[in-house]
Amino acid sequence: MSFDLRAAERQNHLDSYISLAKSRGGEVRQIGPITAISTGIPHTEYNRVFVFEPPSHDDFTTAMEWVESRDAPFWLATTESTSQLIEDLVADHGFRKIDRTHPGMVLESLAEIPPQDSDVDIVEVTDPTGVEDFITVFSAVFDVPREYLRPDPSNANATENDARTAFVGYLDDRPVATGILFRTDIVAGVFAIAVVDAARERGIGEAMTCEVLRAGREAGCRIGALQSTEMAIPLYEKLGFETVETYHFFESNIV
Repeated sequence: MSFDLRAAERQNHLDSYISLAKSRGGEVRQIGPITAISTGIPHTEYNRVFVFEPPSHDDFTTAMEWVESRDAPFWLATTESTSQLIEDLVADHGFRKIDRTHPGMVLESLAEIPPQDSDVDIVEVTDPTGVEDFITVFSAVFDVPREYLRPDPSNANATENDARTAFVGYLDDRPVATGILFRTDIVAGVFAIAVVDAARERGIGEAMTCEVLRAGREAGCRIGALQSTEMAIPLYEKLGFETVETYHFFESNIV
């Protein structure tokens, strides 16, 4: 029986948010086919309501009431096919579609990962200095306040997650890039690929992506998965990734 690449990419994507919520002391609710996730970070990128199958009106209402009670901004994320089926439902609840999509992409085999062709030195994050260097780059590239990214020492799950590995890339001992490997089953999920402006156009993003994939292969993964921006699609296609899903997003019109 063939492996369902679309389902594998989707599950890795969903589980990465669930893992983030647990690491931050956040909350997750499963309401019918809806997975509502509140990470505790007051930023739309980190709070999601995933709707991969059309829900009932009651389930949708319950999910919206729960996530809105968390008092944090969020986006509703759904697949292309499901987005067409729930447009009336989400509109009735005061949501509008955002003019933005993320392709879900898969690399079917990790057997041949291109060698690194960059002078960046990529290091796994294993200590507080590495954590701070990761935060420095990520917060600068994605304009996220540093305090939102710093682990909560009171949360036992904050730094203990065998499925997640973070990396920092250095040029002349300066942190300039980040990447995260998140593993589910045989899938190596690639997340948080970021390069500071001063270090772009040097192949560092590609080198970081390949390093994350190699780490996944060494951990036993056999396929790669990621969610791309439209701008980064050519890079990932160059590495052999193919689009298997397209994610659409909705936000609330209610202030």
